Amino acid sequence: MTLRVGKVEPRRRLLALVKAEAFAPYVQRRGEKYRLNVGDEAWFWQNVNCQAACPVYTDVPRYIALIADGDFDAAYAVNRQANVFPNILSRVCHRPCEDACRRGLLDEPMAICNLKRFAADCKSHITNRMSPVKRRIPDQRVAVVGSGPAGLAAALDLAGWGYGVTLYEALDKPGGMLAVGIPSYRLPRRFVEQAVEEVRALGVEVRLGVRVGEEVSFSELMADYDAVLLAAGAHAPLRLNVPGEDAKGVVHGLPFMYEVNAGGAGEGRCTLPQIEGQRVLVVGGGHTAIDCARSSVRLGAQAVEMVCLETKETMPADPYEIAEAETEGIVIYPTRAVGRVVTKAGRVTGVECLNVNSFEFTPDGKLNLETEPGSEHVLEAEVVIVAIGQRPALGPLSEHEGLEKTGRGTVAVDSETLATGQPGLFAAGDCVTGPLNVVDAVAAGRRAAVAMDRYLHGDIGSTRPVLSAAEGLTTGGKKESLLAPLPPADLSLDTLDRRLTGDDGEEIPRHPMPTLPFEERLDLHREVELGYTEEQARREAQRCYQCGFNVFIEAERCTLCNKCVEVCPQKCLEIIAFDRVENGDELAGMERAREWLDGGAVFIYEALCTRCDKCVEVCPPKCMRMEHIQMSREPC
Repeated sequence: MTLRVGKVEPRRRLLALVKAEAFAPYVQRRGEKYRLNVGDEAWFWQNVNCQAACPVYTDVPRYIALIADGDFDAAYAVNRQANVFPNILSRVCHRPCEDACRRGLLDEPMAICNLKRFAADCKSHITNRMSPVKRRIPDQRVAVVGSGPAGLAAALDLAGWGYGVTLYEALDKPGGMLAVGIPSYRLPRRFVEQAVEEVRALGVEVRLGVRVGEEVSFSELMADYDAVLLAAGAHAPLRLNVPGEDAKGVVHGLPFMYEVNAGGAGEGRCTLPQIEGQRVLVVGGGHTAIDCARSSVRLGAQAVEMVCLETKETMPADPYEIAEAETEGIVIYPTRAVGRVVTKAGRVTGVECLNVNSFEFTPDGKLNLETEPGSEHVLEAEVVIVAIGQRPALGPLSEHEGLEKTGRGTVAVDSETLATGQPGLFAAGDCVTGPLNVVDAVAAGRRAAVAMDRYLHGDIGSTRPVLSAAEGLTTGGKKESLLAPLPPADLSLDTLDRRLTGDDGEEIPRHPMPTLPFEERLDLHREVELGYTEEQARREAQRCYQCGFNVFIEAERCTLCNKCVEVCPQKCLEIIAFDRVENGDELAGMERAREWLDGGAVFIYEALCTRCDKCVEVCPPKCMRMEHIQMSREPC
């Protein structure tokens, strides 16, 4: 079976300009011209689509290969080096790596996130892999405001590099949105607690129930610490601003989830509307909306429905979460806008909706909406949960001199350095970008840690982009790591031999994540996803194409015999005449090649190659080889 070519942009890499001493019969002399790339570091980086798509640049092929080999500790170490909280991200990441995975061009993408979870669940105890912290500059202290994913990631790095770190959290429990916004049936609380304990183990002081700007002034922080990071998240729910929104029975998504996660909703202490036995309608199509709907099912709602502006295919929520919601009986009405909340005697009885023709958000977050005239219709509901997004709740912080806000109400920072207008004050995460995803917040926290380290080392005027948490963070010329040394970076060709490969690219189905049956899901605290067994994980890992491997040719030994072209199951190798190379004048060696009696340019459609190694095996002069290239970019 061949890959679905229409899904990818052709990426053609020149393998060799080959000289022929006589007429070369297999050179394709007619046809369109092609631009060929010689393959530099940026080119090979883009070959590993999953790693390039990951906000923290996790070396996905490497940890998958380690799982296939049965080295689960090393697989976990590769993960933790980049995304720092694998137990959390393997459960709540939105999986951009899987959207980019080239395996999906054949059948289904690799189950990258499920494999990450397997490594995290099966690792040895992490304390066995931690290195002692050597404080570099004992008198330098930093404050981090907010203990969500961005704040925790920044605190972990900064403490690991030797700074004294104090973490300020306004809530009475650490973890931010991880603790109060995501239900425990998706993210068991023990993993959030473990992440906080890892931070505390590095000497970070966590101060709970302290609202910066009220109990502690921002000016005090700036005076007491050498640098401050604002990572306060986005905890203020957005309103529909339609008639009836303040009626009894209407609640907003984040307050609802706070109550659910605090235990009140399930124990009769909830100050929000009663859910059990009621018809619930959730407005919104994102992660919080799905969480509200699925939580309502577990709280005993009679029926749960959702309406959203988007089509089902473009809803912001993870497609997997959408499918799970429907499995649990939740009905989704896409392309619907809310015109008003219908009430009777001050209590909600339904929502008037209109069909959506089109919509878009302006850069400052305003909605431009076009609805179908005359499409008004009412969906009955006794409880309406509005979960259409959130914004930062900066409160008194927004009045601090040097802290500017954007038109969307987020904190304004330099996009490269994450610095605010006040020296020593940085900001990262949802309070800067608006609500994104957990892995984006972790990446932002790690970038902020780098920016603060640069500042504290006197690199005040730097405008260099912050790309890497390891960049410039050295002690005595050696990079510090929270983990013991990892296995050698290069992977051997044995890695390809261990893959599950069928004849001519036969489909090998992705292994689904085992889950609880529906009748066992009606518990807010019981995790729905069960995780892979070792056999399932290793078999899934063997589906990986290992895109870090690349084909190379020694031009001097190539005879243009065409065997590699003929044997390639994906038809991704070609030999063309030199005059069909559109950018030939830009390629080294082409001017000399044009003087040869005959010859051809051998190239590969990079995105289509499945690393099956058949071209290497069949090559008569043994001029082809498959070689692993380890990407040098560090976790960001």
